[in-house]
This record gives sequence, structure tokens and C-alpha cells, in this order.
Amino acid sequence: MKHFITLGLFLFVALGTNAAVWTTVGTEELFNNLDEIEFQNVQLPATGAIKLAPTVLPLLTLEENAVWQIVADRKNTLYLGTGDQAKLFRYSVSGKRLDSLWSGAEGAITALTTGADGTVYWGTTPEGNIYRLYPGAGVELLTTTEATFIFALSAAPDRSLLCATGPEGKLFRVFPDRRKQVLFTAPQAHLTTLHWLKEGKELLIGTSPDGIVYRLTIPYGFARASVTTLYDTPLNEIRALASDRIGNIYIAANPDDNSQPAVFCVDTSGILRWKWNCPDSVIFNIHYAAHQLYVLTGNRGIVYSLDSIGNPTLLARLDARQLIALLPQKDNLYIGTGNPCQLYRLFSFYADSGFITSLPFDLANPARFGRLDHFARIPTGTEIAFATRSGNAEKPDSTWSPWQPATGKVNSPPGRFLQWRANLFTRFPNVSPELERVDIYYAAVNRPPLISQLEIAPLSESAARKGNAEPRRTVSWSASDPDGDSLTFQLFILPADTGAATPKTLGQKIAQDLTETRYELDTRTLPDGWYRLRLVASDCGDRPATSCLTSERLTPIFLIDNTPPQIVGLKIESSPPTQSTALVQWKVIDALSPIVACRISLNAGPWLPLEPRDGIFDSPQELFSHSVSLAPGTNTIAIWAVDASGNSTTARTFFNR
Repeated sequence: MKHFITLGLFLFVALGTNAAVWTTVGTEELFNNLDEIEFQNVQLPATGAIKLAPTVLPLLTLEENAVWQIVADRKNTLYLGTGDQAKLFRYSVSGKRLDSLWSGAEGAITALTTGADGTVYWGTTPEGNIYRLYPGAGVELLTTTEATFIFALSAAPDRSLLCATGPEGKLFRVFPDRRKQVLFTAPQAHLTTLHWLKEGKELLIGTSPDGIVYRLTIPYGFARASVTTLYDTPLNEIRALASDRIGNIYIAANPDDNSQPAVFCVDTSGILRWKWNCPDSVIFNIHYAAHQLYVLTGNRGIVYSLDSIGNPTLLARLDARQLIALLPQKDNLYIGTGNPCQLYRLFSFYADSGFITSLPFDLANPARFGRLDHFARIPTGTEIAFATRSGNAEKPDSTWSPWQPATGKVNSPPGRFLQWRANLFTRFPNVSPELERVDIYYAAVNRPPLISQLEIAPLSESAARKGNAEPRRTVSWSASDPDGDSLTFQLFILPADTGAATPKTLGQKIAQDLTETRYELDTRTLPDGWYRLRLVASDCGDRPATSCLTSERLTPIFLIDNTPPQIVGLKIESSPPTQSTALVQWKVIDALSPIVACRISLNAGPWLPLEPRDGIFDSPQELFSHSVSLAPGTNTIAIWAVDASGNSTTARTFFNR
């Protein structure tokens, strides 16, 4: 039986008018946010499908601070080099028996290896001694290197022992009869790791600082060994080295700053093929087997595997935080740890169950949840079960709902945040379900439109003074919908003195089903007076009638005045009538708007601007008087006035001299 869904990159897709789907597709987002999700017994590739992790079995816990090295003899008995009292333990996996074989005064066993004859060798730090244990014999001191640090030991085919030390960067060759010689001295302080590229012929040496890998070419009998630089990394410390059968060399390096540790893959000529930046703080060990590179890290207890082009998979996460020592045995891996000091066995078959959670998804507002779909490969004997929980706090806490099974439908109560959990199961150790996609449908609570601005274009004062009336007024507004719904608008006009809204006071509809955010209002169709505009925005075009919402906004009051003022009481006073000057008097009145300008013209001459008697235009009624010089005969006197709405009027009178 197979089910099909998506994971890693989070997608939000709107569906129709009131439904949406949250899709988790691939694994990239989950892989990059490991500290924000929960998971156990699942392996998580950077891209691809989630499946069960290999079975991890804790074998023992020690009182020491760390297992620094692990080796096995020909009987597959394990030897553990530990710190901080430099103890050597022997552990029988089949018999589950642990024996303490040797203990130093202080420090750690930081180097451990076995010879072809079954002899176990170990080096101690900081005393710099090398010890050996013959099969069936007791422990004896092989040599004192006079170095502070012994980082690595490697048995050579001729039964000699190679020893990498610091802080003088010396590589020692130690003979069974306790003689020793310096085979190579590096310019760096520490030789941190050794790896045979070709056993007995080419030896790789890692260093610190500078992060350089040297290649030591050894002729027969170790005569005149030559050294070349294989690869110079940009990091500080070469922590571990590995190689495969097709000429790839793997270099694990750590920085001395806040940059990331990395694994470099180079060929035998030192040409970089790829680089993987490790998201953890340190790489402790690497090993190549079964077409993948195993990477042990700290301080989150994660085992990664890298494929042939450096794509990572989170293979397993252990309870211990620092994964330090690594020993491959047949199809299994033994892992020694620190914090706490433990020994684990990583099997090649799948765990019988595991789980992983998504990141909490923010829906912005509380929502109702619908169907949960998934895409997965589910072989016979395997299963994937889902559960969800919801809440209104960003991080899951006690206020969230409990986990509830989601068998095709999400049963969690409405909430702003949602999280899913996938539980993977298998009855067979060689098959696992593989999860690729999760889709959760939801209906967000509809939110009303937002009207952020509504205005009617003001009249131009300068235009009004010139008598340019503007009866057509532009109404404009800004509106949006928080859910992305399309909006339509209705526009109403109502008297300014309208009180509380009632069906009779909501105003007269002057436009409907508008989709643009402007409207040209012709005020000449309306009586003069003070008004307000009422704009109603609606998302009903995208929502069912039962759930659509509206918002509204009013303009400040504004004046509609399309009636010109009146000039009244125009008269001329001259005594006697034959006098050459006369006083012209009149009054300008308007029902609503203040008078803003007035001019006079004598006998079709230029229009002369005037001020009212009180010296200021501030009223719908203004008194004017002006002295004119009369010509003999009939004189024509014309008056022009305009109100603040740009409505103008004229009047004239005649006077005979």
C-alpha cells in the first residue's frame, strides 16, 4: 500500500475563496532548523524523504569524561581509550563484560591502535608515553616521546609504529625494540591525525594550526621518505582523514573562529571535488564505508552521512552531545562519546519506530482546519501515523492543545499556529516508510477590508478667487484586504447633520460596484449644503454571502455650493449731480460661502480689486464702497464678485452727469 504527499521547504497556497493549504515539501527547511523541531530515530536528508534511522543501542556508560579512541582485536573485543584519568578498558560485546586494564595518573588516552599480531598500543596526553599490551601478556611502557601530546598512532606493515605528536610537530617511528626515530617534522605545532592512503607506502598527515594535509611517500624500508603538501584548507585544524577505493580523500577540518567546520573531498592530486559545511560546532571523526562517509559531530550528538557528491543526511542523533570515537565493525559502527562518556552501537538495520515534528506554522490569524494529506512510500509492514496540535502562542507551550490523531482530518481546535507530527513504524528491520510531503488544508477566519484613506479633492483657493468654479470633485481612497480578497466599493452621500446611522440616514447611494479607487462627483446634481461621503468596501466578490465582510469610512464634512452670490443695494451718491466724483455703495451676500473677491469697472475700464469696508474677506456678507470719477454724460458702473466656491456674479448701474 502506498500513500503519496511533500517536506523541507514550506509553501502556502491559496485555494479558491476561503481555503488554503500549508504544504511541507522536501526536507530542507526541517534540516536547517533542527533546534526548533523534535525528532527521534529518523534520518533526515538535506533534500529527499524522511525515513527511519538505523537502530542505535547504548552499550555502556562510564564515569570518565569521554571515550577518545576505540579499536578492536582479532576476536572483535573492543578497547576503549578514555580520559580524564587515562584509563584503558576492554569490552566484550558478546559477553557484555567490561574490564579496566590500565590507568594513568591523569590526562587521556588520545591515540589507540592495534598491530597485525594483535598487540594494542596507546599513547597518553600530556605525559607523551606510548604503552603496549601483547596478547596474553601485561602492559608495558614502549617508549617516552618527550612530547606533550600524542594525537595518533598507526601500525606500519614492518611492525614499527608511527606516532603523531605536538607541540613540536614531530612524527616518530617506534620499533618493537623501543628504538625510535623522527621520520618527519612539520612547521606546524601539531600533527593531529594519520591515515594510510596506501598502506606502507603513502601516509597522510593532518596538522594544526594552518589546517594542512601532508603526503608522506615512503620507499621500501622507510629510506629517505619524501613529503609533499596534498591540500591546504582555509581552516585551522585537520581533525580526521579518510579515503575510498576510487581515489577520493576526505578531510575533516575545524576552524578556530566562528566559521563552520567542513569536510573537503579532494582527489589524489589535491584537486577539490566538493566541500560540505557542517552546521554543527565541531567535527570529531569521519569514516568511509558502504559508499558513504560517516561524520561524527558535537555538540548536538549528530551522526551525518555524506554521499558521493557531498549531499548530507542526518543519520542519527544520540543522547550524548559529543560523538568522538568511531570504529567500523562489519555492518555496524561503534561510537564513543563525551558528555556523557558512553559507548553506542549503530546497527545497519532500521529502528522499529521514530517520529519527527514540523516547525510551528503561523497562519497570521486563528483558522479552522480541514484535511491532512501526505505523499509517502509505505511498503508492506510499515506505517505512518499523523497527529497535530494548535495554539495561539508562537512556541508550543502548556496553552496549546494536546496532540490529537489526524487520520485524514485535522482534529485540533482552531488556532493561529499549527504543528504536525509524523510517527513512522516498521515490523521488518530492512524496510522503512519514506515521507516526502504533508498538506494541511485550512480556512482562515475572514478579516474585514481596511480603508486607510478617503478624501474629496479640496477646492483651489486661487482658482476660486479667479471665478473658476469646480463643480466636478474627485473622490479618492486607499483600501486593502488582509486576506488578499478583491474589493468592490459603494459610495454614499449624506447631509452633514445626520445623526446616528439608521436605514434612513445611511445616505443616498451615488455609485456602486466600483473596482477602482477614485470617483468623479458632479456636485451640480445635488442641492447646495454641507455633506459627508460614506465609502463601503466589501470582499463579497471573493467570499460567500454568509462570511463576506464590509468596512466603511466617512469623509470630514465638505460644502457643495453651486449658487453664485448676489449683489444688492447698488447705488451712487453724488451731490450735486453735476459733481465729477461720486461714491458707489453695494452689498454682496451668499447663502453658504464666504465672499473672497470683488472688483469694480467704470465705463468698461479695467477691473479694479477692492476690499470690503472692514478690510477682510471673512463672511458670506460684505459691504463695499468706492469713489469713482465720472465722465460727462452717461457712466456705466459694473461690479463683479465671487464666493469661496468659485461662483461669480455681476451687476451694473448707470449714472448721468
